[in-house]
Amino acid sequence: MSYFEIDRENNCINAFFPVEKKKLREAKKKAQEWEEELNNYPIRVIPVSMLSQEQNALLHILFKQIGDAIGDERENVKIDLKNEFCRLKEIPVFTFERASKDVLSMELASEFINWTIEKALHLDVNLFLKEKGTGILRHARHFIKEIDQYVIACLRERKCAVCNQRHDPENSYIVDLEHWDNANSIGGYEFDNGLKTRFITLCRKHHQEKHSLGRKDFEERYVLKGVWLNEKLVFDLLDTYKNHFKLFRKELKEGKYDYLKKK
Repeated sequence: MSYFEIDRENNCINAFFPVEKKKLREAKKKAQEWEEELNNYPIRVIPVSMLSQEQNALLHILFKQIGDAIGDERENVKIDLKNEFCRLKEIPVFTFERASKDVLSMELASEFINWTIEKALHLDVNLFLKEKGTGILRHARHFIKEIDQYVIACLRERKCAVCNQRHDPENSYIVDLEHWDNANSIGGYEFDNGLKTRFITLCRKHHQEKHSLGRKDFEERYVLKGVWLNEKLVFDLLDTYKNHFKLFRKELKEGKYDYLKKK
């Protein structure tokens, strides 16, 4: 890793790059060539956005927990997830080295954290992190800035947004779609096209708890709430929740959403 410093006393810029002792003579010759070449170019100072130390630490904790859960080394998980994320985003592979011009940016790091937590959801890995200041272990969803993305990921996976229990009726684990808002507000389930109320997925235990606590207290306890769906998302969820979205299914047969079938 190279680094630069401004030597104001001698009116020059010093560039340092570590080399092995056995290659020092060769490096000095190369350094002289670089210095002669660099003298012909103007210097541009380009700030590069990089992830924070907290983001870096959080990601490596997530890699470690996922690795422990699936029986793999942290570094392997780190490489695999990084490569998959970059492939899906169609972006060059980044690095976590803070001195590199290819370092992961703060904005993309937030997105990568969210994506990693969603990936763990798909892998049936429950992630828990220590809350700063209190040291209390909390589910990783508490550290996601865009909680709606997490709730939607639970909808797609048919997992309880609170405890992450996966729908497994053969073993008596039921997770179903829950109307966050009362279905009576739209005239009942016959008028449900998935676009008029918010939704969340809950296991039976947390479904009952939501109704006993009330929506407001439930939201405050778990820092969760239902999300609005769009037409594409409702269409994608039809096979997962066969007893829901009755009006949408009717309108789909009538041709209202034919454009979705072509995608």
